[in-house]
Amino acid sequence: MITDDGQLTQISSLLASKEHAVSVICDAMGVLLQHVMVFGDDANDIGLFDRCGWPVAMGNAIDTVPVISVKE
Repeated sequence: MITDDGQLTQISSLLASKEHAVSVICDAMGVLLQHVMVFGDDANDIGLFDRCGWPVAMGNAIDTVPVISVKE
């Protein structure tokens, strides 16, 4: 994925994602994803925003990072 107006290239396995990593850690710790706060600013953070209960978009977030109200 090329971001930041072509200034940054992000390379990752198609099977890897931040939301999967956070899910594995939370499962191991017995923490529900709805109790997790995450911060993000780019396309690779959107999955975190969908799965976790307290997403926070950074001030420099790209337009496609959703601003989500607090989930109950």
